[in-house]
Amino acid sequence: MKVLVTGAGGQLGIDVVASLGWNHSVTGLTRADLDVGDAAAVSRRVEALEPEVVVNCAAWT
Repeated sequence: MKVLVTGAGGQLGIDVVASLGWNHSVTGLTRADLDVGDAAAVSRRVEALEPEVVVNCAAWT
């Protein structure tokens, strides 16, 4: 399964990418890769990557 993980550089995101990476094709995006507050940028990235599942681990602290 193709999985997109946002917030992949955070504590939760790192663990989610590691856990899913064993059985799935995982693309992890960090804050430097994608501003999740920019809806147009998120749409473009999702359309380009065509994931089957998106896991949002991004958060503001």
